[in-house]
Amino acid sequence: MPDRVLIVDDDQVVRRMAREILELAAYEVLEAVDGMDGLDKAAQGRPAVILLDLMMPGIDGYETCRGLKDNPATHDIPVIVVTASGEPALNRLAYAAGAVACIPKPFRREALIATIAVALQQAQRRAGRGHTAGAEPGR
Repeated sequence: MPDRVLIVDDDQVVRRMAREILELAAYEVLEAVDGMDGLDKAAQGRPAVILLDLMMPGIDGYETCRGLKDNPATHDIPVIVVTASGEPALNRLAYAAGAVACIPKPFRREALIATIAVALQQAQRRAGRGHTAGAEPGR
């Protein structure tokens, strides 16, 4: 069964691009259009990893990430922040909110897939399940 990735981004074009990349890499994809939608879909859909935009209307990515980490049902889901800003202070704030990685927009296919794979491996190790060397992403 493929790993499920939740994309939380208010930009439909970004969501579509990420979906296409992730589905080609054999991930199952869920989408949320803003932070509140993301919190709901994370709790209901139980994704293996979340891609989270920082700058969104309503609650921003930082508040969304804190909400995910405060909820026992979503606390252990790795959050990867995706941002168009190159400002290092934003990355520090994202890590402080609970993100495990930050990648720039526009993202490269290889960087997105590799970052997700590493986040999933780290989550598996933390959960005590270990990781099988050579396992394919999304599987």
